[in-house]
Amino acid sequence: MSHEDFAHALRSLDAPYLLDGTGSGGVLGTEFSATVHDGTSVTIIRLHDRIVEPMRDVDAFVRLLGSRSHTAVGSPGGLLGAGVTPAGGVFVVAGRVAGETLAERLAREGSISSSDLLHIATRSVSRLEEHCGADGCHGLVMPHTVVLGTTGVVVLRWGGLFAALRAAGLSATDIARHLEFGSYLAPELVTGDKESVRSDVFSLGATLYEALTGRPPFGGRTTSTVMAAVLADDGQPREETRTGLLRSAILRAIERDPDDRWPNAARFREALEPIPVSVVVPTKKRSGCLGVAAAGIALVLWSVLR
Repeated sequence: MSHEDFAHALRSLDAPYLLDGTGSGGVLGTEFSATVHDGTSVTIIRLHDRIVEPMRDVDAFVRLLGSRSHTAVGSPGGLLGAGVTPAGGVFVVAGRVAGETLAERLAREGSISSSDLLHIATRSVSRLEEHCGADGCHGLVMPHTVVLGTTGVVVLRWGGLFAALRAAGLSATDIARHLEFGSYLAPELVTGDKESVRSDVFSLGATLYEALTGRPPFGGRTTSTVMAAVLADDGQPREETRTGLLRSAILRAIERDPDDRWPNAARFREALEPIPVSVVVPTKKRSGCLGVAAAGIALVLWSVLR
């Protein structure tokens, strides 16, 4: 479907969106910059046919994303609704974010230094914590959905899309194949488990691992060895530094068993924070205690020897 055909299809639905230009290709589908009648900037994504064709219940997909009003544009990058054109083209509407995805940056740079990634990691985990608190889980965290905003903010887009696709009849492995999500899919989802906060933790951990090392995690000793080698090349000590905290936090996030991972995004975030310095008892108070003890001993000796 051409830009003109898609624009005409939206107009036939009396949709409030005006396409601003031709679309660009993406993992999810063709992305069009658009403007709502009230001037709000959004992105309209016409889903790839390879995603739509396996759908057995398009209505469930649309219902689950919700028929939210365009005036409810809330979090940047959040999915605002979905629809179907008269010709059967399925599309979703999302808030627009100024910046680039983590996938785009990795395609340009290959990997990200631990010091830079720590900034991205702490903000990504904070966004995940906010999302998990509001909607239960995100479902589709990967480099394509982590947006590095131009003002330094980090946004997780497409939240809720995974659940909507499963409601439409796609399996987790179908979604992974069609959206290039396989390297970030938690192992338990392959066996049919429902997405959860712990599966989100795995996906974000795998995303951060790839950003740091330039490759997805392989599991077991290989994963840990590659991580250690990369951090050593950074020229910083691996232990007792924030770089060391990053390594440990990521490795626990991508544990195969969900029970061995961080139980939620809040604990993941806390693991990335500096270890607080222990409080030292002031010398003056210690001296006072020793003085009292010495006086007590002297009094006992005086009583015995008098």
